[in-house]
Amino acid sequence: MNVIDIASSLKKYLNQSHEILFYPSSGVPKENIFSLDYDVFIFSDKDPKLSYDLNMKDNHSYKLLPNMDKINIFKISDKIGYFCSVDNNNVLKAIEKCSLKISCLVGVNDGCCEGGNGECINRNNWLCLAFNLFPDKGGMYITDHYIGDSPEYDAVPQDFSMEEF
Repeated sequence: MNVIDIASSLKKYLNQSHEILFYPSSGVPKENIFSLDYDVFIFSDKDPKLSYDLNMKDNHSYKLLPNMDKINIFKISDKIGYFCSVDNNNVLKAIEKCSLKISCLVGVNDGCCEGGNGECINRNNWLCLAFNLFPDKGGMYITDHYIGDSPEYDAVPQDFSMEEF
């Protein structure tokens, strides 16, 4: 699936006022992620076996929306979810093409360990691409990687809230 197709899918339900959580190399995300205070949740993982299971046993009621090949779109209460079974880089480019801003980046169980792209989205080169799509001020970065004085994390802006997951 190419960037234009992904962007077309994103444009169906999103606008620039939405608070977006982007979770590249997500695998199947934890159910409680939807309790976070964001309007839109975009998951990507190129492994098609990890497509999002809308039959999870939790307290959310899911409504499946019209989908595209390799993209499941669903609604949970007043939140929109996208599960994209495509390369992280293509989803990131589609977010940029739509002029959307990422409010939160989740880098947990990323591609350096499993799924996704086979690359670590928590390294400077990938973080720089993602952080360029954040608002001018603020943002949240959630990771299970060590964040310290290591030069590999130089890309993390000083005004970011960072949480270790």
